[in-house]
Amino acid sequence: MVKKLLLILFILNSFSAYTQNDLYNKFMNEFQQQDYNKSIETGNEYLRNIQVKDSLYLKLLRYLSFSYYSVGDYTLSIEKYGETLQLTDSLLGRDNYDYVMVSYNLAINYSYAGMYSKCFELMDQVLKYIEADQTKNSEDYINTATQLASVYSLSGCTDKACDMYEQVFEIVKNNYNQTDSVYMQYVNTLAAFYLQNGKYEKAEPFYVNSLKQMEMYYGKQSENYITTLNSLGEFYMYAGMYKKMEDVFREFVDVCLQFYGKNSAD
Repeated sequence: MVKKLLLILFILNSFSAYTQNDLYNKFMNEFQQQDYNKSIETGNEYLRNIQVKDSLYLKLLRYLSFSYYSVGDYTLSIEKYGETLQLTDSLLGRDNYDYVMVSYNLAINYSYAGMYSKCFELMDQVLKYIEADQTKNSEDYINTATQLASVYSLSGCTDKACDMYEQVFEIVKNNYNQTDSVYMQYVNTLAAFYLQNGKYEKAEPFYVNSLKQMEMYYGKQSENYITTLNSLGEFYMYAGMYKKMEDVFREFVDVCLQFYGKNSAD
């Protein structure tokens, strides 16, 4: 009788393990296929049946958190990322990039949910860790600080956003040439921020300098120059600088005529 009971228990345990393995594989397949609604259902079923919260549990919980984020359910994404952060702390501690990345993801979800004070607190922690580990000159620091500036802007903290953007631009200027993609991308980001917030006097030098760069590297008879010239004209229009706008668009017409010809649709 005892042997039969042991055999039954063994079979039940084997069946349970097999079922859990199937669920895990099903979840990972759904997650990789970006079928997040299904991965949420499967992931929750898997976690309900797990007894031990180990590294495998942590991995799936983190993916489940991202699944909620991907379907726009920020409330549950925040809840799951919060659990992920606590478990990461318990299993791995805080002095590692797993903990930092989960903190960052949780902060981003806070920003989407409009919980800005909580977002700022976590983003500050992330920046301090990156600064200590990589220095402010690293791309990770630049990208994270730029993200924080963006959240400041989104929350209506325009002055804080401006200060952060300008601090990061000083770092970019000291570490990258004007022809580097990081530099050019940041100039576009900062110029757009100034334009959107009516800081036209600060935005103008970026648009003017971009045009000079296009002329230097491609010449006036190029699509790069023409496109940038048009952007400068549109900037002057939005800024209400109509005399400068007229001058730019007059040049724009002349350059287009030379480059495309009179019979071109362009």
